[in-house]
Amino acid sequence: MNQNALTSDFALSKTSHSASAVKNPDPQASIKNDLYMRIYEVVSRIPSGRVTTYGAIAGAVGVRSGARVVGYALNHLLLNPEAMNSIPAHRVVNRLGQLTGRGYFPGNSMVEALESEGVTFSEPYCIHLKKHYWDPVTQHLNESDTK
Repeated sequence: MNQNALTSDFALSKTSHSASAVKNPDPQASIKNDLYMRIYEVVSRIPSGRVTTYGAIAGAVGVRSGARVVGYALNHLLLNPEAMNSIPAHRVVNRLGQLTGRGYFPGNSMVEALESEGVTFSEPYCIHLKKHYWDPVTQHLNESDTK
């Protein structure tokens, strides 16, 4: 997914609601778009066969106690099918390993996508979190060390 496509989509969505939005752009919208882009960047780095949590992503982008914000950002992907297909949102679970976002995926596709990547479940809709957990902070640091 091209970052410019996402950025332009957000720019369109924040200005197309009314003519006054163009004359008086909302500074909060710009902050939100930047935060969402940072969230998408972290989610894009989750390797196949691994998962992370909403809270871990929030911590990685500097939003303590911001798990819900991560959920809102991932829900926003529904407005852009191209982005939804290129950002592996199915690899984000809650702190218990539960697939709380599965309702936003068609049918059972979140489970199927994770299973196809080798992710195992301890019970229906709950993955073995300790086995498949990917920490966006420490893994990012480790990636930086190898470059």
